[in-house]
Amino acid sequence: MEKEVYVKYKDFEFYSNRGLERLLVSSYMDNDPNLSDEIIKELKVRVNVKPDYLMSRDRQIKIILEEVNFEKIHQVMEFTKWTWFSTGSKQSPTVDEIKSASIKLLEDVWECEEGIPIVLLGTGGLVATREIYDGKRSLELRFDITSWGFDNDDIQSPNYDGDY
Repeated sequence: MEKEVYVKYKDFEFYSNRGLERLLVSSYMDNDPNLSDEIIKELKVRVNVKPDYLMSRDRQIKIILEEVNFEKIHQVMEFTKWTWFSTGSKQSPTVDEIKSASIKLLEDVWECEEGIPIVLLGTGGLVATREIYDGKRSLELRFDITSWGFDNDDIQSPNYDGDY
């Protein structure tokens, strides 16, 4: 996730992690007032105008299911001998089981509290994300094989050496 930046240009200010806003910062830093003015006009339109169309939850899920390569996820699971406790099997989940779990995650993440701008739900390597930006909800599905991160206790410890 990109870090949010604070942007102030003339009488227009906001926080954002979006590309157009970053372009504005870049044009401002490069001292390109013509480009900056054009970007400001476009931003004002985007912020003040409600869209005529917002893709529904079901349509987003349908497209995600069409675009994600579930066969490849299944192949990785088979190769790594990845199993799910919930299936009660010692074999990797089937493509249909992976799709069903994906649908459930996407539906569940959509229903999470609206006051939270970004929500992630995951299980068995699948991660569903729901983001709300300017009142618009968007969904994402991914399959994570590995990751690493720190919690707040780790980053506050000068003696952290990787062992617990």
